[in-house]
Amino acid sequence: MDLEILIKNTLVIVIILVIVFLSQQPYFKNIGRIFIIKGTKQTSEYLAKTGDWSKANIFTQIGGEGKLFWSSATAEITKQKNNFVEMVWENFKNYFAGYFSKTFGTAVK
Repeated sequence: MDLEILIKNTLVIVIILVIVFLSQQPYFKNIGRIFIIKGTKQTSEYLAKTGDWSKANIFTQIGGEGKLFWSSATAEITKQKNNFVEMVWENFKNYFAGYFSKTFGTAVK
């Protein structure tokens, strides 16, 4: 059993090394381009099928929760942004009110 695995792994390594060596030869440059074009076409078809499957099976099951999460996240982000702006404005107003009260000798309201 271990000898069979060793022979298989050795053959796979030899095949990969032969492919790598031949791919560097100028004679096989056009053949490599053909393989790349065919591989790209098959890969894009596979990815398109995978995307269609995920839209049909996965996103339909979590679609409602995803929209709910996004709307709650958007509301929380807006709330935090408004709190931050209000806090910055209050600090800005208090700083300049204190600065002007010292300069002109008036009380801060």
